Amino acid sequence: MNIILEKEITMGEVYKTWLMSMASLNTQRKYQGSVTMFCDMVFGKKPEDITSDDISSIRYRDTITKFVQPLKDKGVKDSTIKAHLTAMRQLVRMMSRNHIYNDSVDYSDLIANVLNVDTLKTNDKEHHETLSEKELDMLKKWFKSKEYRSEDKHLGRKYAMLSSFMYATAIRVTAIFNIKWSDFTVTNSPYGGNWAILKAKDKGQKINEKPIAMVSVRFS
Repeated sequence: MNIILEKEITMGEVYKTWLMSMASLNTQRKYQGSVTMFCDMVFGKKPEDITSDDISSIRYRDTITKFVQPLKDKGVKDSTIKAHLTAMRQLVRMMSRNHIYNDSVDYSDLIANVLNVDTLKTNDKEHHETLSEKELDMLKKWFKSKEYRSEDKHLGRKYAMLSSFMYATAIRVTAIFNIKWSDFTVTNSPYGGNWAILKAKDKGQKINEKPIAMVSVRFS
């Protein structure tokens, strides 16, 4: 009887699977950057090269002294550091799901304690007020009066229109440039006038519906 031995999964394969599991390319890039930074600062290695000895020997003090405090000393905000640790915990969860290094690693303790710093604040983000209509008008005038290195004489007006569109829809920049004409549906409002319903794919592939009043636009 022939016995087929299943090939053990490598850390490189686990890392690749983790990246492929991300909902969007933007999330993948952010998490990849966070994990690469952590592994470099704590292990002196790339994420795909960390071994069972690396991951089993890490302690809470290592997270603090090698990662958290050095970043704080550089002026990095607590909320940003917390986001980096969240990414690292996600990679560790993927390692646990793939049963790599199971014999030598306590994944539950690693996720709950070693890579979790409760003292980091989450309310240190800067919040900005919504752009006012007066400020929007000033921005549009600036776009129109700016000199561009382009043969397109209407480029400034196009930027002004784009800023108005973003202001009206509150859609992220990453979503704006993927919008197609087929994403709009024209409808009559029961309160009068025509409206365009925009269905835009936003962060995490979520569909956001935005009602927009129909207006005529001219370049001249």
